[in-house]
Amino acid sequence: AGFKAAEAPSLDTGAPPPVTRQLLDTLDQITHSVAYSASSTAQHVVQQELERSVARINGRLSRLQQGYPLAGGPDRGEYLAFARALTDVARTQQIRVSPLITGGGAENIALLRSGDAVVGLAQADTARLAYDGKGPFAAQGPFTGLRALGSLYPELVHIVVRDDASIRGVRDLKGKTIALGPEGSAVRATLEAVLAAHGLQSGRDYAVANTPFAASLPALNSGAVDAAAQVIGVPATPLRDALTQARLKLLPLDPAAIKALTASDSSLMPLDIAAGTYPNQTEPIPTVGMAALLLTTADLTRDEALVIVRAVYLTGQDLLAAGSTQGAQVSIANARRGVTVPLHDGAQEGLAALEHGKPR
Repeated sequence: AGFKAAEAPSLDTGAPPPVTRQLLDTLDQITHSVAYSASSTAQHVVQQELERSVARINGRLSRLQQGYPLAGGPDRGEYLAFARALTDVARTQQIRVSPLITGGGAENIALLRSGDAVVGLAQADTARLAYDGKGPFAAQGPFTGLRALGSLYPELVHIVVRDDASIRGVRDLKGKTIALGPEGSAVRATLEAVLAAHGLQSGRDYAVANTPFAASLPALNSGAVDAAAQVIGVPATPLRDALTQARLKLLPLDPAAIKALTASDSSLMPLDIAAGTYPNQTEPIPTVGMAALLLTTADLTRDEALVIVRAVYLTGQDLLAAGSTQGAQVSIANARRGVTVPLHDGAQEGLAALEHGKPR
């Protein structure tokens, strides 16, 4: 599934193989016996299962030809870079992956839900909200068919200010304008929770700019905003480039705030942005973070899940060399860390097998 299978020899009989013929005969017997039964419930069960089987067969046949559509992220973003790197790595194993340019995690989950993507990337908190049908996903209801294939790498809270500003900590942002990204996003909810843990409430203690992170860094330099925040993998390319060209600095989170945040939200972990991650950053920056997850749905077959998990986590696959900075952090040792939705059964099996081997 998802790879080019060897062609079976042509028998030129026009008839299905014996096992397929037996299965079709069995289905024929079931449908005929139920069709004349008095139970409308039984008829409904057969109809549902036949529809599901037809959809799954069509889906797998399509993926044999076109591969797995992977919902990545915005152009030049970290998610899309990872998706493209995985495409290159998977190709060496004859697995076809098609990276999609999207708006990010929330759209990726919507594409999984609609069936327009087979695999997608999203932050752990976004995935959990979608599974529960809360926050930006409340209108759609719970997405209980959402499944994880594994945890990829941590995404950390970054809060950036000008280096010449008299702002030494997060609490000093009171009365300031902070760029938090698009309204209604799961990431913005996380950032607002981080600020709230420092005693700052939106509208009361600070003004919000809806500017996306990449655009907020020039706005920070020009003085249009006082701070920019994002949850992103390290090193974040837009920030690394901005810190090379301008005098900006990262703010540490307060220890008490970190403790409160991780106690109240199981998707958050206490982490540091290691010294030297960014230009002119000589000290580690205490913060919180969450896992970037590789997601799919319960409709993906066990065999397909095994194929994808092996492509991502198998020893020796170099996602970094394929173009993803964050790919260097992908490891079977951390594949279950920070997962907030159920693991796919095939992923459970695949990860367990790899865990008995030698981690990267």
